Amino acid sequence: MIENSTIQLQYRPDLHVLVARWTAQSASDAIEAGYQALEQATQQYQAHRLLVDVRRRPVPTPEQAHWIAHVWLPQVAAACSPVRLRLAYLLSPAYEHSLQNAPSLQPSLQAVLAPNLPYDLRTFVEESAAMEWLQQG
Repeated sequence: MIENSTIQLQYRPDLHVLVARWTAQSASDAIEAGYQALEQATQQYQAHRLLVDVRRRPVPTPEQAHWIAHVWLPQVAAACSPVRLRLAYLLSPAYEHSLQNAPSLQPSLQAVLAPNLPYDLRTFVEESAAMEWLQQG
C-alpha cells in the first residue's frame, strides 16, 4: 500500500484492481499530485482496472477537470495499451449531485464519457457495483 496525506493506493492482486482513495479534503493543488501518484502506481502494478474513490475529495475546478479529461486520462490509457483501461469512479450522492449541477464541469464530463475513447469510465455510488463492473472487463 502507498499512502500520503492526499491519497491511499492499494493494489488488490486477488481482483487485479488498483484502489485509489482520497483520504481527506485535499487542497486543490494536491489533486493533481494525487493523480500523478495514481498514474505511477498504475504503471508499477501494470494495473488496468482502477477504482477511484473521490468521496472525500473536493469537486474539481473546471481547470482540474479539463486536465484530468484531456491530459491525465489519455496518458494513463496510452500507458496501459494494448490492454483497455477501465476506471470506476466512486462518488457520494452529494458529490454526484454537485457534478451534475456544475455547468462549468459539463464539457469535461462529456469528454470522459464520450464513445470511442481508449478507456471505459463509469461512475458509481456503491462500491460493490463498481467492483462488479470492473471485473466484467
